[in-house]
Amino acid sequence: MAGPETIEVPVNVDLKFPVGIYAALAAAAGEIGAIPKDKQNTAQNFAYRSIESIVAAAKTVFEKYGISVVPSGHEVISSEQVESSHGSRGYRVVVSGRWRVGQIDGSYIDASMLGESIDYGDKATSKAVQMAYKYLLTQMLGIGSEDPDGESPDAGVETSQPDPPPLHTNALKASLLEEADGDTAAAESLWDEILDHLGYSEPLEQSQLKKVELVIREKPEEES
Repeated sequence: MAGPETIEVPVNVDLKFPVGIYAALAAAAGEIGAIPKDKQNTAQNFAYRSIESIVAAAKTVFEKYGISVVPSGHEVISSEQVESSHGSRGYRVVVSGRWRVGQIDGSYIDASMLGESIDYGDKATSKAVQMAYKYLLTQMLGIGSEDPDGESPDAGVETSQPDPPPLHTNALKASLLEEADGDTAAAESLWDEILDHLGYSEPLEQSQLKKVELVIREKPEEES
């Protein structure tokens, strides 16, 4: 990790925040606060903070304290082909992403973070870099949640489950869209791949929808 390296600030810049990247990051982390887990993975049934909410919150404090985060490359640590029990093929990729985090005064630090992703299309590497950036921001700014354990029920508490409502095509497609991080093309491609594997064509019957749901639930978990 290099830095901080300081250059002279232009005299016409009226700084109203701490000078120096460490002081600026400390101020930003103290202000950003908790970010709730705003997304729900319906396939694996857990809540998570979306990268959109983390980036939006970080952007606000970065602009306030003159902080910039510039990518400086990434390295693929590992890449392996994976296959679900129903034959869907994809890739699990682990990358080490690198960023230069600097402030307007010229000081900076070089930071890196690992990211992992599984994708059944062609976006495993880009999604892994995106995950690395998400957790870089999370750790660099000390981002937490108001809910200390929003991804699982309290231990020892048993709850009765009501009968599930009838499955609908749109609901299953929505769950795939969440797993694809909003990438409509990737979600549609995966949907077509599942139907092709099962030999189904739309419109689907209720029994067919249940089999499609089972395939979606057996997809490996990506978020945590």
